[in-house]
Amino acid sequence: MPQSRQKKTAGREPLSGTKLRERAFDLLSRRDHSEWELRRKLLEKGAVAEELPPLLKELRSFNYLNDERFAGNFVRYRAGKAWGRLRFRQELLQRGVSAEVVENVLREAPELQADQLDSKLRRTVEKELRRGKEEKKIIASLLRKGFSVGQVRKALEQIVSEDTLDRLE
Repeated sequence: MPQSRQKKTAGREPLSGTKLRERAFDLLSRRDHSEWELRRKLLEKGAVAEELPPLLKELRSFNYLNDERFAGNFVRYRAGKAWGRLRFRQELLQRGVSAEVVENVLREAPELQADQLDSKLRRTVEKELRRGKEEKKIIASLLRKGFSVGQVRKALEQIVSEDTLDRLE
């Protein structure tokens, strides 16, 4: 355990039994957590590691802990950030959600359908071009947000061709 975490739990009574359950319910009452996140947070708070598996199993059985629901809520809540599928995938995997669950959620998420992603991408590109940002910087920014090179190139080509047509009229 890193030194900063050791200091936080030093001198505290280890979390176990009822206190551990209360802490888990407290964390889950605030927002959904992936199983990995909840396990990490409880361990940081001083949970007894041997007591976690039965507690997590109980929480899953009552559907208080559900990685698929967590991933779906995560995507819906952050859909307005103009992130691409790759960024969502990376963020969910970092939060301990299994690759299979991530793929299922991303496949079914209406917020990530191609036409909606394309319109978000186009709006972002148009806004950045109006601000006078260089194409290279726009492309780099969109790649960091998880859009594929093909998506970015297509959006730029469409906007540039529309702009050219507007000037001809």
